[in-house]
Amino acid sequence: MAVINLFQNNIIDPKELIKIHKDPNIRIIDGRWYIDDKKKGQAEFKKNHIPGAIFFNLELLSNKEIKIPHMLPRSEQFKKFLYQNNISKNNSIIIYDQTGFFCSSRVWFTFKYFGFDNTRILNGGFNLWKINKFKTTNIKQSKKAIKNEINISANKEMVIDKKSLEKKMLNKECLILDARSNE
Repeated sequence: MAVINLFQNNIIDPKELIKIHKDPNIRIIDGRWYIDDKKKGQAEFKKNHIPGAIFFNLELLSNKEIKIPHMLPRSEQFKKFLYQNNISKNNSIIIYDQTGFFCSSRVWFTFKYFGFDNTRILNGGFNLWKINKFKTTNIKQSKKAIKNEINISANKEMVIDKKSLEKKMLNKECLILDARSNE
Protein backbone atom coordinates (compact mmCIF):
# COMPACT_ATOMS: atom_id res chain seq x y z
CA MET A 1 0.00 0.00 0.00
CA ALA A 2 2.78 2.47 0.87
CA VAL A 3 4.58 1.77 -2.42
CA ILE A 4 1.43 2.51 -4.43
CA ASN A 5 0.92 5.75 -2.50
CA LEU A 6 4.53 6.78 -3.10
CA PHE A 7 4.07 6.12 -6.81
CA GLN A 8 0.78 8.03 -7.03
CA ASN A 9 2.16 11.02 -5.16
CA ASN A 10 5.38 11.35 -7.15
CA ILE A 11 4.72 9.95 -10.65
CA ILE A 12 2.18 10.98 -13.26
CA ASP A 13 1.28 9.06 -16.40
CA PRO A 14 1.18 10.95 -19.73
CA LYS A 15 -2.49 9.97 -20.14
CA GLU A 16 -3.25 11.65 -16.82
CA LEU A 17 -1.19 14.74 -17.65
CA ILE A 18 -2.89 15.23 -21.02
CA LYS A 19 -6.21 15.57 -19.18
CA ILE A 20 -4.97 18.31 -16.84
CA HIS A 21 -2.04 19.98 -18.64
CA LYS A 22 -4.03 23.13 -19.51
CA ASP A 23 -4.81 23.82 -15.84
CA PRO A 24 -3.31 27.28 -15.17
CA ASN A 25 -2.00 26.03 -11.82
CA ILE A 26 0.28 23.42 -13.44
CA ARG A 27 3.89 24.15 -14.29
CA ILE A 28 5.51 21.62 -16.60
CA ILE A 29 9.28 21.53 -16.30
CA ASP A 30 11.49 20.12 -19.06
CA GLY A 31 14.61 18.77 -17.39
CA ARG A 32 16.25 17.04 -20.35
CA TRP A 33 20.02 16.78 -19.95
CA TYR A 34 22.70 14.57 -21.47
CA ILE A 35 25.96 13.61 -19.83
CA ASP A 36 27.89 13.54 -23.13
CA ASP A 37 26.45 16.79 -24.58
CA LYS A 38 25.60 19.48 -22.05
CA LYS A 39 23.74 21.64 -24.60
CA LYS A 40 21.64 18.88 -26.18
CA GLY A 41 18.75 19.09 -23.68
CA GLN A 42 18.19 22.78 -24.27
CA ALA A 43 18.55 22.31 -28.05
CA GLU A 44 15.90 19.57 -27.94
CA PHE A 45 13.64 21.82 -25.86
CA LYS A 46 13.92 24.61 -28.43
CA LYS A 47 13.13 22.13 -31.20
CA ASN A 48 10.24 20.32 -29.51
CA HIS A 49 8.66 20.14 -26.05
CA ILE A 50 5.37 19.66 -24.22
CA PRO A 51 3.22 22.79 -24.69
CA GLY A 52 3.70 25.26 -21.87
CA ALA A 53 6.87 23.59 -20.60
CA ILE A 54 9.63 25.59 -18.92
CA PHE A 55 13.23 24.54 -19.47
CA PHE A 56 15.26 23.73 -16.33
CA ASN A 57 18.92 24.15 -17.27
CA LEU A 58 20.80 21.75 -15.01
CA GLU A 59 24.12 23.31 -16.05
CA LEU A 60 23.07 26.82 -15.00
CA LEU A 61 20.88 25.91 -12.04
CA SER A 62 23.59 24.39 -9.91
CA ASN A 63 25.96 25.80 -7.34
CA LYS A 64 29.08 26.94 -9.22
CA GLU A 65 30.90 27.74 -5.97
CA ILE A 66 31.39 24.02 -5.39
CA LYS A 67 33.88 22.23 -7.63
CA ILE A 68 31.70 19.12 -7.92
CA PRO A 69 29.30 19.55 -10.87
CA HIS A 70 25.53 19.83 -10.57
CA MET A 71 25.27 20.40 -6.84
CA LEU A 72 21.97 21.82 -5.61
CA PRO A 73 21.53 25.48 -6.52
CA ARG A 74 21.85 28.15 -3.89
CA SER A 75 18.48 29.41 -2.63
CA GLU A 76 18.85 32.73 -4.48
CA GLN A 77 19.63 30.95 -7.77
CA PHE A 78 16.57 28.77 -7.45
CA LYS A 79 14.40 31.68 -6.34
CA LYS A 80 15.44 33.65 -9.45
CA PHE A 81 14.36 30.71 -11.66
CA LEU A 82 11.01 30.59 -9.82
CA TYR A 83 10.41 34.35 -10.21
CA GLN A 84 11.33 34.37 -13.90
CA ASN A 85 8.96 31.50 -14.64
CA ASN A 86 6.02 32.44 -12.41
CA ILE A 87 6.39 29.34 -10.25
CA SER A 88 5.17 29.28 -6.67
CA LYS A 89 4.52 26.64 -4.05
CA ASN A 90 0.83 26.86 -5.01
CA ASN A 91 1.60 25.32 -8.39
CA SER A 92 1.52 21.64 -9.26
CA ILE A 93 4.95 20.84 -10.71
CA ILE A 94 5.30 18.14 -13.37
CA ILE A 95 8.86 17.33 -14.45
CA TYR A 96 10.02 15.32 -17.43
CA ASP A 97 13.24 14.38 -19.16
CA GLN A 98 13.92 12.32 -22.28
CA THR A 99 13.18 8.87 -20.81
CA GLY A 100 11.46 9.27 -17.48
CA PHE A 101 13.90 9.20 -14.59
CA PHE A 102 17.38 9.95 -15.92
CA CYS A 103 17.66 13.59 -14.85
CA SER A 104 14.06 14.47 -14.03
CA SER A 105 14.61 12.88 -10.63
CA ARG A 106 17.40 15.41 -9.98
CA VAL A 107 15.07 18.30 -10.85
CA TRP A 108 12.30 16.67 -8.76
CA PHE A 109 14.70 16.44 -5.80
CA THR A 110 15.63 20.11 -6.19
CA PHE A 111 11.99 21.18 -6.00
CA LYS A 112 11.37 18.87 -3.02
CA TYR A 113 14.53 20.16 -1.30
CA PHE A 114 13.14 23.70 -1.49
CA GLY A 115 9.74 22.69 -0.10
CA PHE A 116 7.60 22.08 -3.18
CA ASP A 117 5.36 19.24 -2.01
CA ASN A 118 3.14 18.92 -5.09
CA THR A 119 5.88 17.76 -7.48
CA ARG A 120 5.71 14.74 -9.78
CA ILE A 121 7.73 13.12 -12.57
CA LEU A 122 6.22 12.25 -15.92
CA ASN A 123 6.45 8.47 -16.29
CA GLY A 124 8.30 7.61 -19.51
CA GLY A 125 9.35 11.22 -20.03
CA PHE A 126 9.16 13.02 -23.35
CA ASN A 127 9.64 9.75 -25.25
CA LEU A 128 6.43 8.22 -23.86
CA TRP A 129 4.62 11.53 -24.42
CA LYS A 130 5.55 11.32 -28.13
CA ILE A 131 4.75 7.59 -28.34
CA ASN A 132 1.24 8.50 -27.19
CA LYS A 133 1.17 11.06 -30.04
CA PHE A 134 0.33 13.90 -27.68
CA LYS A 135 0.86 17.44 -28.92
CA THR A 136 4.32 18.99 -28.85
CA THR A 137 5.51 22.44 -29.85
CA ASN A 138 8.62 24.49 -30.49
CA ILE A 139 6.98 27.67 -29.21
CA LYS A 140 8.36 28.89 -25.91
CA GLN A 141 5.59 30.39 -23.84
CA SER A 142 6.58 33.43 -21.87
CA LYS A 143 5.53 33.45 -18.26
CA LYS A 144 4.88 36.62 -16.31
CA ALA A 145 7.42 37.07 -13.58
CA ILE A 146 6.08 36.83 -10.04
CA LYS A 147 5.98 40.07 -8.10
CA ASN A 148 5.11 38.55 -4.73
CA GLU A 149 7.75 37.21 -2.37
CA ILE A 150 8.44 33.50 -2.70
CA ASN A 151 9.31 31.90 0.61
CA ILE A 152 11.58 28.94 0.14
CA SER A 153 13.93 27.30 2.53
CA ALA A 154 16.27 24.42 1.97
CA ASN A 155 15.42 21.22 3.80
CA LYS A 156 19.01 20.43 4.74
CA GLU A 157 17.93 17.13 6.34
CA MET A 158 17.46 15.76 2.81
CA VAL A 159 21.22 15.94 2.21
CA ILE A 160 23.98 14.31 4.20
CA ASP A 161 27.65 15.27 4.34
CA LYS A 162 30.50 12.81 3.95
CA LYS A 163 31.49 12.68 7.65
CA SER A 164 27.92 12.01 8.78
CA LEU A 165 27.52 9.30 6.16
CA GLU A 166 30.78 7.63 7.17
CA LYS A 167 29.63 7.62 10.80
CA LYS A 168 26.29 6.05 9.87
CA MET A 169 28.08 3.43 7.77
CA LEU A 170 30.45 2.52 10.61
CA ASN A 171 27.52 2.20 13.00
CA LYS A 172 25.54 0.23 10.39
CA GLU A 173 22.71 2.76 10.65
CA CYS A 174 22.05 2.95 6.95
CA LEU A 175 21.93 1.04 3.72
CA ILE A 176 23.50 2.65 0.65
CA LEU A 177 22.13 1.86 -2.77
CA ASP A 178 24.17 2.85 -5.82
CA ALA A 179 21.79 3.33 -8.73
CA ARG A 180 24.52 4.01 -11.29
CA SER A 181 25.18 1.58 -14.11
CA ASN A 182 28.05 -0.92 -13.75
CA GLU A 183 30.24 1.24 -15.96
